Amino acid sequence: WYNSDLDKFTSLNIAWQNNTPGNIKKLFVDSTNRLWVSLERGDVLLIGADRLSIPRLTAAKSLASSFIVRDFIETADQQILLATRHGLYQFNHQSALLDAVLYKQKPHNNMMRLFKLNQHQLLVGTTQGLFTFDYQQKIFLPFFAELFDNKIITALHRFDQQHMMIGTRRSGVFLLNIKQQSVRHYSSASV
Repeated sequence: WYNSDLDKFTSLNIAWQNNTPGNIKKLFVDSTNRLWVSLERGDVLLIGADRLSIPRLTAAKSLASSFIVRDFIETADQQILLATRHGLYQFNHQSALLDAVLYKQKPHNNMMRLFKLNQHQLLVGTTQGLFTFDYQQKIFLPFFAELFDNKIITALHRFDQQHMMIGTRRSGVFLLNIKQQSVRHYSSASV
């Protein structure tokens, strides 16, 4: 991965358990230049820019067999949040474990995508729709419920300060104008 502190690309040779890493689900580089790797079998590898030690992150043992991290995001205060099929988790820097984020009311637990809207709010794509999440107050609210209720959100991508694309499974793509809070739908028939 690219190490911006050293202004060079870093190549890693890792001895994987059973000589196979499994399928990689998601890659993420945080602000301290650590590489986070989510594997299909449920492991999350954390590779520091200054070391090759890789702690294996785990959640509750009862979730271990189905714990797959689908997305990562870093908050303004450098907390790492992870979207999983069991809800939202936060990396605990002291214990090097994942803690479940406790929120006041929760949408469907099966979280797919995370996107930072502003300093205190995330956009959270789930298998049951799209939600905003205030991570200081721990509150989820439906986002354009009339459009996204019961839709599986597969992609969130901002391509400039004003617009973002929202991808869904079998429901097309939506263009969101963030400032005007308007949405335009593109179905497979209209593309």
